[in-house]
Amino acid sequence: ILKKDDENYKTILAGIERAKLQLDTIKRFDMPDFLPRPEYTREMKRFGILPKDHDPKTPVNYYDLDQKYWQSLWFNPE
Repeated sequence: ILKKDDENYKTILAGIERAKLQLDTIKRFDMPDFLPRPEYTREMKRFGILPKDHDPKTPVNYYDLDQKYWQSLWFNPE
C-alpha cells in the first residue's frame, strides 16, 4: 500500500492531476460543454445529419448524431 509521502504515490498522483487538467481543457464528448472539432460539424452538415445553418456552438446529442449518420448508410430499398 502506498503512503502519501511515497515517491511512487506522488508520481502517480501528478500524472492523474495532469490528465484531469488536460480533460478539463479539451473536454471529452460525453462531458458538459463539449464542442466537437469543426471537421465533425462540417461533415455532419455535408451528409445532411445537421442542418446547413447549424450553429457549431449549439449543443447537440452526439450519440444521436452518430447513430443517424451510421443509419444513413444502411441499405434501404424503396
